[in-house]
Amino acid sequence: MLLSKSSLYHILNRLAFFTVLNFSLNLVGLWFNKLITKENFLYPESISNEFVIPIIIQSIVFGLSFGAATILLKNKKFTWLAFAAVQFVLLHLAFITGLKFTGGVHFETLINHVGLRYLSYNGQYLVEVLFTNKPLNGNFENGVFAPLSTLQLYFQWIISILIYYISLSWLNEKISFFFSVNKSKIIAE
Repeated sequence: MLLSKSSLYHILNRLAFFTVLNFSLNLVGLWFNKLITKENFLYPESISNEFVIPIIIQSIVFGLSFGAATILLKNKKFTWLAFAAVQFVLLHLAFITGLKFTGGVHFETLINHVGLRYLSYNGQYLVEVLFTNKPLNGNFENGVFAPLSTLQLYFQWIISILIYYISLSWLNEKISFFFSVNKSKIIAE
């Protein structure tokens, strides 16, 4: 299927709003985190690794998944859910690759593991605020990442992030549609 000029505009419009909205919500989350933790607040060690690169990666995944959904789906009504659906699959794959089954099911991997890096690049400062009083404990030394509670890791790093992405995608849909110039063309396609 060919990509029309209005479809390309639609995809780029949503991508721009997604990036700005995600960036803004992460800044708000960082600010809330600083207010809540006060003296114990840890400043990001590397702005590029902990803020810029994750936003870029999330924006690329959003652009590709939303673009593919816009081009491939006949019913354009559900294209806004494409990013959350793709992230559901990718985050679960990353999580599953770190599961170990010896001595019971638990999550344990190396710090440089691709799945763990993908999970960390999808962390959100706004979601992190919810868990300031319930930090993830475990063995995080000598290049090993082994949290004590796999269920807590799953809830904090998968479920809460997916809820954030669904909410972000819905908000992006509403805001970008409100500011869109070609509303009639988008509805018609």
